[in-house]
Amino acid sequence: NTYVSKVSAHIVKKVTDKLNALCDTDRENYEKVWDSIKTFVEYACMRDRKFYDRAKDAVLFHLTDGSYVTVAQYLEKAGEGTQAEGQADTGTDSKKTTPATVYYTTDPQLQAQYIALFEAQHIQVAVLDKLIDTQFIQMLESYDSTVKYQRIDADVASALKGDGDVTENQALTDLFRKVSGNDKLEVKFESLKDGSLPAMLTVSEQSRRMEEMMRLYAMQGGEGEDSYGTHMFPLDYTLMVNTHAPLIQKLAGLCDTDGEKAEAIASQVYNLSVLAQRKFTASELKAFLSSSFDLLNKM
Repeated sequence: NTYVSKVSAHIVKKVTDKLNALCDTDRENYEKVWDSIKTFVEYACMRDRKFYDRAKDAVLFHLTDGSYVTVAQYLEKAGEGTQAEGQADTGTDSKKTTPATVYYTTDPQLQAQYIALFEAQHIQVAVLDKLIDTQFIQMLESYDSTVKYQRIDADVASALKGDGDVTENQALTDLFRKVSGNDKLEVKFESLKDGSLPAMLTVSEQSRRMEEMMRLYAMQGGEGEDSYGTHMFPLDYTLMVNTHAPLIQKLAGLCDTDGEKAEAIASQVYNLSVLAQRKFTASELKAFLSSSFDLLNKM
């Protein structure tokens, strides 16, 4: 119906004009109500491209430090700090083709260790902890290919890397695969600026999004999980070993001198990296507690 379409377009214009006006002229009060209206605004953007085009400058991201920014403000601050992910300042037009990155967390408490690494390098982290957020950022990427969205545990950002030695160590690779119980575990070596973190577990952004989509499908009565709760699309985990960490350097030496001690330490390192990335299953928690008590008894 033409008349209904005109009324709909008029309502969209009035609502988006109000959102933009509040964001521009009454930002403090707008931020106070944003969390209450966020889901409705994101849903409207996903349903109606015209609504998104009009309201995109009024869409806010809640950061881990408690502040609110638009996508443009996030990218502006990121540009003032480090270079974009994987991008060097060559003086060419490469900046136009290399996507900028917005880093986010889905669980600030569980991923606190990852957040601390980013904040130490003055990198902002957005909080996207609602079920709709995953679909919303995929929509944003489809509308604007110059910006990508990456969870903080998906990969190691360039700004977190140091200049230390990143030589691969096959003995450590075999050791971590043994203690993890996964002989196909992908192990990578990086030198981070922060030497206090011996290892971190990362998960592919695309495989995690697929897993979340299947979880949503299962919630709607589909077959996203089998009878044991195992997802049809397993996550692609990678153990990133920090060669700058003194503990890893010590562990590399123990591989040749004290295999039993090396295995005990490697097991703790791996389990703690898992614990920082996700919750333990019942069997993993039982094994972790047992190995922790054994390690304490040997001290």
